[in-house]
Amino acid sequence: MKFDLHISSSLTCKLQKKSAILFNTTLMIWKQHTRASTAQQIQNSRPVTMSHSSRRWSVNILTEAMFPGIGLEPVASGRPPRPALGAELVASLPLQMCLYFNILYLPCWSAVLAVVFHAKLDRMDFLNRYIYVTVVVGALLMEAARLYVGYMGSLREDVPDLAGFWLITLLLACPLHGLLLLNRGALQLAPELAVLWPQAVFVTAELVLGYAAARRLAQHQVSKFHAASAARQQQKSE
Repeated sequence: MKFDLHISSSLTCKLQKKSAILFNTTLMIWKQHTRASTAQQIQNSRPVTMSHSSRRWSVNILTEAMFPGIGLEPVASGRPPRPALGAELVASLPLQMCLYFNILYLPCWSAVLAVVFHAKLDRMDFLNRYIYVTVVVGALLMEAARLYVGYMGSLREDVPDLAGFWLITLLLACPLHGLLLLNRGALQLAPELAVLWPQAVFVTAELVLGYAAARRLAQHQVSKFHAASAARQQQKSE
């Protein structure tokens, strides 16, 4: 009888210990769950903000998509690495932007000139009509070829194309646009003047920027030639 009471008392103690352990574990789990839910509610109540790393990653992705080859990754030395002489980009960004917007503006300019040409052709005398027809047709053909040569020469960093673009701008574009803009005998209309002035601004900007870009590109090509000659001589001496 005493043995049975001892066994029952020992079992009761074990059950009480297990119950206490189970209760404590349950209490700890409930507290952790309560803390996590409270933190989640506080986080949801705050405005959603991106961390610095997330913002930088998003900017990197957008930059690589819009401008391939350009990265914003930090450099160990704190300064961007200087590219080699043969891999350095010397194309003029202002000239490229000016040519790009001029190409977009060209259809509007051509359409207005064609409409105005048809509207006032019968009102001009023979001399002004002959001059106006020659200038308009020459300007339309010249602008398409000039912008193509300048755009491709600037993209490919080709000195002959860029020099040809600058010469066409100086010797053909400036006189033709000057005649279109300053010839008062051509019965100039308001829509015609509205498209001729922006085109004259484009031509003037491309004349200045094209000269600077061609000069810089020519100097870069000369530096590359001298660097390559020095490297070949060094290899022969070794």
